[in-house]
Amino acid sequence: MKRAPPIRGIAKLARFAVRVEPEQDQSRCCSPSSIASTGRKSLMETTRKVTQAQIDFGRRLGLELSEKSIGVAHALIQDAIQRSFFGKNDLGSPTSKQIELAMKFGFDIRHETRGVGDAVIADIMDGLNCRGIVEQRLAVGVRVRNKHDTLNREWVISSISADGTVYFKGGNGARAWARSLVRITTGEQ
Repeated sequence: MKRAPPIRGIAKLARFAVRVEPEQDQSRCCSPSSIASTGRKSLMETTRKVTQAQIDFGRRLGLELSEKSIGVAHALIQDAIQRSFFGKNDLGSPTSKQIELAMKFGFDIRHETRGVGDAVIADIMDGLNCRGIVEQRLAVGVRVRNKHDTLNREWVISSISADGTVYFKGGNGARAWARSLVRITTGEQ
């Protein structure tokens, strides 16, 4: 009788435990449907929330996941596994920079674990990327500048990935986060 290979890593275990709906991109907000419906919504409204099945799973673990993002729910499940399965009680805490950034966007993560803090920051960055895509009307063929580029180069977008990474034509892998880009209007050339 052939045994199945063991699942390596806690992240893989949690992915199996939380069923992923096929039509729902579980990790990122920048799916075409969410971008199309974003408009001028608040930063976190584009972040994917847990499904009812995932909320029910969390309750079986003693976790309340209602209204949590996929990333935060995943971090809470990881924390529960670290505490209950591995007996680890020191799960770290967010850095002072993370706490400061989260506070700018109305999130108090001072008393959260490092994993939850990381997830909240990832949600904020994803929201900023989605906002950048919508507000700058980023699309394939659009000319942009990276506001952090000291050389002030112009780029033409070749593609935009679901996580908000924007790739450029002829850039030999050059890319930037959507939140860092500014669309070049015709008059700026």
